[in-house]
Amino acid sequence: MLTLNPSDRSYAAELSAAHSLVRDPASAGMRDVKVTEATGLGQGAFSESAQVVQPKQNVASVGVARGFQDVGALADTSGRAQGDERLVPLARRITPGSPADG
Repeated sequence: MLTLNPSDRSYAAELSAAHSLVRDPASAGMRDVKVTEATGLGQGAFSESAQVVQPKQNVASVGVARGFQDVGALADTSGRAQGDERLVPLARRITPGSPADG
């Protein structure tokens, strides 16, 4: 499943939450959480991948700062271990004002 959602948290808060998951993934029922900077997506972006323990699945997401407070998030829960590698190129193709931008 692929979703595109706005966030009510700032980009800094989203990035901080992602780094918190890297330090303690078990607190969210995850393991092997990785966060990397994603370039070419505007003011700031990062990709995140993790394994959810229960129900067992791989999750990938890309957080994109579109303004000072706005963050759009793409998420892929298809179970592919490298979903973030597919999401970053897709996020680069989505531009503000497109139908997916909501």
